[in-house]
Amino acid sequence: MTPDGVARLVLDRLPLSQAEVSSVNALFLDDLHSGRERYYQPGDDLTLIGQRANGRLRLLQEILWVVPALECVVDRLSDEQLVGEVRGWLHCIAQLD
Repeated sequence: MTPDGVARLVLDRLPLSQAEVSSVNALFLDDLHSGRERYYQPGDDLTLIGQRANGRLRLLQEILWVVPALECVVDRLSDEQLVGEVRGWLHCIAQLD
């Protein structure tokens, strides 16, 4: 598979748009800072932590895991439009707190 093919495959399968990523991240941070979103509290059953994340937060986590990997192929892309899309996603992820 070519670098362009890898990048297109990843981008086509991202479950949220850049705007949705920013929105979900902002909501999560707001909940985290206000104490509404906690991974666990003293006395909680730690085996249930993974089940607590809501659906959109899980999608955000997936994106935060895969998009940074595009950094290693962006300079090898031949399609300029694809380069712009990848750089846009990399910038979007870099702006998150």
